[in-house]
Amino acid sequence: YEEFLRDRRQNRLREDITAYIMANYSNPALSVEDVCAALGKSASGVNRQLKESGCESVLYYINQVRVEEAKRIFREAGGRLSVKEVMRMAGYENQNTFTRVFRKYEGMTPSEYAAGAWKE
Repeated sequence: YEEFLRDRRQNRLREDITAYIMANYSNPALSVEDVCAALGKSASGVNRQLKESGCESVLYYINQVRVEEAKRIFREAGGRLSVKEVMRMAGYENQNTFTRVFRKYEGMTPSEYAAGAWKE
């Protein structure tokens, strides 16, 4: 029963983290500390809980949401927006950071994705 409760708390934590990030991902100033503070917890405590349950870090979730949103924007824009515009809409201010993170998560650059590589 204790394991069930622990799993339930961990699932709830991930859901709360994701919900907060989804509501705030476009804010370039969004940080791990912001997410954790909104949940009334410390960043180290939240990351420790996530790690103990075999999950990724809060930063991973922030980047994952931003990359998924950038992909959605690219698809919906159909080439009408520049990479820089999409980058800003997805919450990034620095193009090098955006490119590095996007490539890490998707295996291609944002420009490659925007050029239609996602259709293949």
